[in-house]
Amino acid sequence: MIGAIDDGCQSVAPIGAARLYGGRMGAVFRCAHCENVVVRLVRTPEDYWLEMKGSRSLFVQARGE
Repeated sequence: MIGAIDDGCQSVAPIGAARLYGGRMGAVFRCAHCENVVVRLVRTPEDYWLEMKGSRSLFVQARGE
């Protein structure tokens, strides 16, 4: 599981539980508990940018644990 700790309400949840708002230029992932912006994904003509100011941490849980 890939999860995030919200810097606003301190909830721990799988990144897939976040509410996603997106379009051609990128996406905003909001906490399912408090609506805080947890992650922003921006697409430019050359790159993708990931901004995680609203996350205290992003984690990957080891398989089988």
